[in-house]
Amino acid sequence: MLGVALVLLSGADWLSGQALGVTIVVCTLVWLAFEMRAFTRMRVLVPGAAGPGQGADGGR
Repeated sequence: MLGVALVLLSGADWLSGQALGVTIVVCTLVWLAFEMRAFTRMRVLVPGAAGPGQGADGGR
């Protein structure tokens, strides 16, 4: 989809190719940084796992 937009807008004199390239790279890097941040802070529920303060026997 982005490729089609770039081909259609290649002749536009109001569009700066360098500014567009920098914008795409910066947006991609910011997206990846926050994606990694969200992944490292994600908490996954694991059924049957020992919780805090519980031993291997499940606190029984």
